[in-house]
Amino acid sequence: GQERGGGGGGAGSRPSWGATNEQVVSVRDCVVDNTVDVKVRGSPALRIRVKGTATPMVDGDELQLEVIFTESSFGPPPPASFPPTLTIPLPRPVGSLRTTFVDEGMLRP
Repeated sequence: GQERGGGGGGAGSRPSWGATNEQVVSVRDCVVDNTVDVKVRGSPALRIRVKGTATPMVDGDELQLEVIFTESSFGPPPPASFPPTLTIPLPRPVGSLRTTFVDEGMLRP
């Protein structure tokens, strides 16, 4: 994952917000799952998740993928369960993803 933060008052001060991002892509399972946890000082943490399908744009080329986003959700990160997570189906917007590293777990059998 990646971490980002900002809004601090200057050198050595604590940022007023932060975010971590993790994206899991499996060509074998044809899925993409992107999770972002956002923390703003003084507020509860928020998890934003977007899921979709991922298929090669050209047969046999797992580096260039067509992604169709199918649902998004908003709620607290685990282990919190309140407020409940809200899941929203998406109208299937299409995007693409160019991967620069493919490990053995991502390739089709």
